[in-house]
Parts: sequence; structure tokens; C-alpha cells
Amino acid sequence: MDSWVAYALVGLTGSLVGGAELASRYSDEPLKCLTRPAALTYVAVNAAGSLLALYAIRVFGWGFGTKPGDGRMLTQVLIAGAGALTLLRTRLLSASDQAGSSTPGPSRLLEQLLRLSDRQSDRQQASDRTAVVSEVMSRVSFAKAYVILPTYLLGILDNVSKEDQERLADDVKALTDDRTIDDKAKALALGVAVIRLAGPNLLREAVVALGDSIQQS
Repeated sequence: MDSWVAYALVGLTGSLVGGAELASRYSDEPLKCLTRPAALTYVAVNAAGSLLALYAIRVFGWGFGTKPGDGRMLTQVLIAGAGALTLLRTRLLSASDQAGSSTPGPSRLLEQLLRLSDRQSDRQQASDRTAVVSEVMSRVSFAKAYVILPTYLLGILDNVSKEDQERLADDVKALTDDRTIDDKAKALALGVAVIRLAGPNLLREAVVALGDSIQQS
């Protein structure tokens, strides 16, 4: 295995792990979050950590009990990728004093980048949801849709967790019991509750599929 291939593999491993971790945090359009500056920095830090680990392993000639050749190189790549990513997520390098303050370390940096990425993504996701819900739910009647729309979506989705189902049920019940807001506002709030579960595209397709059965008279 060529040296550049080894570095490419370990860098790709770090990038994929960081990207997958971020994408799993956002339900609407997971891959879209990766285009934001904080998310890209987070992915880059993970890749850099893996690359530095491989560089250190090769400089010190650690073979981990393997003989020279592709077998040793592959072992070094695997250990560099897994070891660096594990180390970046531990607090071993973040010292704390008696007052409880902590010295910045790799895990602290990743936590800060995650929080920054969350803030950027939450704001953009909220803006996107508002635009989609106001468009898709503009002619939907809450009184007609509050049972059939969630039921329809839960019926076509196979991997909805019990926690997500209960959250949706609680949101719908709260809207049903609330007598202070009108049908139109409830329909918009129903769209927000559903979009968290199904995402914007599936919400739009479900409303189209149900058609007149959930539309205002």
C-alpha cells in the first residue's frame, strides 16, 4: 500500500465518522447540515486527528506486532483511525483544577464545534420548516387532518421509535385540547410536529396523497 493511499484512507475514515455523527443529529435533511462552516470544521478536525495519529505511528515505527508490508500499513491505518477518534472524544487530555474549570483539550474543542453546528443548523432548519409548513399546510384543515395525517405517515414509515411516536401523539393531543387557537394555526402547528418525524419532502407528499380528505371546505 502506498503511503498516500494510507493517509487518504485514514483521513477519509475520520471525515466519514465526523460527518455521520453530525448527520444523525438532524432529522429533516441530514446531509444539508454538512455544508455549514461549523460542521465542515468539525469534520476537518476529525480527519486531522486521524492523519496526525497515522503520522505519529509511522514516525515512531510502531508496527503493533506485524511484519513490514501491506499488513503492517493496514494495521497502522486502522489503529490510527480508531485510536484518534476515540481519543478526541475522551476527556483524558482536558485537565480540571480544584475550582472545577477545565483546560481546553480535544474533546472540549469537539463539544464547542458541535454546539456551534447545532445552533447554525437549528436556525436554518427552523427557517426551512417555517417555509415548507406555511406552503404545504396552508389549505389543510386541522379538524380533518389531525388523525389521518399522523396515522398515514406512521403507517408508511417503518422505523419510527416509540419515543418519537409518543412525542407526536402528545403534540397532537395538546393541539386538540387547546381551545385558544384557531383551526388554521393548529394546522400549521400540526405540520411542524409532523415534519420533525417525517421531514419536509414526505410531509408534502403525504398532504398531496390525502388530497381533499384533509383540505378545508
